[in-house]
Amino acid sequence: MSAPRPRVFLAGLFLLMALAACSHKPEDPSPAGVYAYRCARCHEIDGSSTTASKMAKEDIDLRDPVFQRYNSDERIRRIARYGKGRMQGISGITDTELDSVVVQIRRLGAQAAAAKADSLD
Repeated sequence: MSAPRPRVFLAGLFLLMALAACSHKPEDPSPAGVYAYRCARCHEIDGSSTTASKMAKEDIDLRDPVFQRYNSDERIRRIARYGKGRMQGISGITDTELDSVVVQIRRLGAQAAAAKADSLD
């Protein structure tokens, strides 16, 4: 019996690495950690969504009072899971992670509102 060919070995190794990457979870399970891992790439760590706005060609700000008021927790979960417009859904996100994302988005809105109130004083 001959030794496995290098290409077959490399293809198998690549497949194992890809599968491992798909199952990777955030190291920090807190709402801020899950948001940072799952959302901040496009929506920034502060929720300003500069990158997402450029990609969608429309203003998106998760901290905006209008966004906060008119998007229920369930709607945010649905958008995160399935996507909306140019935003793709988050592949492999769990229900627990979705709950954490919602908590963090609500926190970002509250922090922005508090900062605005402080600046008015």
